Amino acid sequence: MEEIRKIETYLRDREFPLALVHIGGQENLARHSHDYYELVYVVRGKGIHLLGENRFIIGESNIFLIPPGVQHGYMGTEALELYNVLFVKEEFLYPLYDRERMTGYQLLFNIEPFLGGNGSDRRMLFVEKEQIMGLLQELETSLKNSAEGWRYISRHLFDRIMFSVINHYLPVPRNSLLDRLGRIMPYIQEHLEEELTLSRLCEEGGMSRSSLTRTFQQVYGMSPMEKVRDMRVEKASLLLREGHLQIQTVAELCGFASSAYFCRVFREKTGVTPSEYRKELLGWKRQ
Repeated sequence: MEEIRKIETYLRDREFPLALVHIGGQENLARHSHDYYELVYVVRGKGIHLLGENRFIIGESNIFLIPPGVQHGYMGTEALELYNVLFVKEEFLYPLYDRERMTGYQLLFNIEPFLGGNGSDRRMLFVEKEQIMGLLQELETSLKNSAEGWRYISRHLFDRIMFSVINHYLPVPRNSLLDRLGRIMPYIQEHLEEELTLSRLCEEGGMSRSSLTRTFQQVYGMSPMEKVRDMRVEKASLLLREGHLQIQTVAELCGFASSAYFCRVFREKTGVTPSEYRKELLGWKRQ
């Protein structure tokens, strides 16, 4: 049976879903998944990272993101030291402001975690220690500290870490897979409340219908319009956390034609209705 790790296991405060786990010697680890995002920084050593069906060689100063629900593990580890930053995206990256327009954001969250391991477009991000280690160590201290304002300080450090990572993506080659997806994904994110068609996405990415469909199947395992639907559900999940918006309003802001259709799609994706999702979230935070 697949192991699913819960973020509440690592939290100091259930209403502040951010944690840091420093592993001095990461051993081989069987595949498992999480209900949270995990940003991993390799301090030293080397090994093989198993992500989905792919394998990647990792080493000192590599940094990568593991999305929720994606199986991963490690093998062939040698003196592997890791910093793992665990967080709930909906709590710590919302509101997005214009973050989703940054190519680095799209690459980190919506593109690279889903790329296969054998393609030439796959890249492993490299961040020098002096540019991130201090921030990770400060975050580790802050999360353990009981001083006044530890949540505010920790949130500030988390934002600086994420900005450092996002800003480290170098310009990608023009018309490469990363470049095309790097243009399409921000466009989708910015126009979710509008009617999006395959033709519009093809025009934005400079791709034919067959090429666009093939690319999305290759990277995400679904069609472009299925990915749009999933992104609308994700945006709806963020808006439902605000608590004051009516279901109809959330549906309109996310581009669903009606609240009935929105509720059906949301339930298909999450297993609960939007109202049930909101109630469960409020109940979880009160425990």
